[in-house]
Amino acid sequence: MTKLPLTVCPPGSVNNNMPSKRAFGSKPGLPARNDAMAVFTWVLTISRRGDRATSTQGISELSRNRSSRGSNTYTHLSAMWVADAERWVLLYSLANDESGVAGEHLPVVARIGTSLWTWSDEIEIFNPNTQGAYGRYMHEVGVDRIHPDIPPTQNPFLPEHDGWAYGAFLLTHYTQWNPDARELTIFYLMSLSSPYHVQLMRSRFIVP
Repeated sequence: MTKLPLTVCPPGSVNNNMPSKRAFGSKPGLPARNDAMAVFTWVLTISRRGDRATSTQGISELSRNRSSRGSNTYTHLSAMWVADAERWVLLYSLANDESGVAGEHLPVVARIGTSLWTWSDEIEIFNPNTQGAYGRYMHEVGVDRIHPDIPPTQNPFLPEHDGWAYGAFLLTHYTQWNPDARELTIFYLMSLSSPYHVQLMRSRFIVP
């Protein structure tokens, strides 16, 4: 079963057969698990003009890039249109709980698009290694006592694991745009897996 929660904030119309904000379960036509990014092709037939232009080329490219990493895991997508900047913002996590420590320590990234088929390279917005999350507010095996001291504890029937970041969902209401510096400030919710808590995050980056 492909299960991909998706948050979309489109500026224009959406094909009536492709709802823009819902949690998807098993649906005909959804991509395979290792091609999760391609779900945008199925969902987003949107343009700013409302002419239902498709995004197949750009989203397929994102999908190939993710697959080329050897990933065979799901992710979550969150996207919004920033009207003042005239840019799309897409968030997703590269981290996963199926590739051991290497997968758990991967970052959350953003991509910027002038359209749904033209995307920037990945921009790291949260990296638990370089931003000092492990041992402070994110569990690392053998380093801290976040697990088992902070509830809820991990599944006692499975091996203990490091925390991994997922579910970066944009809070569009709080987005800030500085046109002089071309600086975008975004707020989003992100889960850490261990502890099994939701964090309120803020990231800033320059938009080309």
